[in-house]
Amino acid sequence: MLDGADEMDAASGAEANELEACLSELRAVELLEINDAFQKLCDGTYGMCEECGKPIPEARLRLVPAVSLCVACKRDRERLTESRAGPPEWDGAEAMAEADASEILCGQARRRF
Repeated sequence: MLDGADEMDAASGAEANELEACLSELRAVELLEINDAFQKLCDGTYGMCEECGKPIPEARLRLVPAVSLCVACKRDRERLTESRAGPPEWDGAEAMAEADASEILCGQARRRF
């Protein structure tokens, strides 16, 4: 039987393994998105919304370079998803993209580039 400290160590180890698995999955998804964006760049379709075909605003692309939908189409897709499976996850990048372009380019986002 494990004592209290061993149980905590085991729980911490399991939690760390789960976190690492989640991070690995997120990295894999991110690499696929980057790969898709690079392919679009090569095809000449980078920066175009996959749903409506309209240009994605530069401020949104600066925040999330691999984004594939404009804000309106992203919202529509989330509404569809929400009606089927509950509320969507909050997308901080989308919220930033909706902000005034001058604020994005002159504020903290600009310092990252």
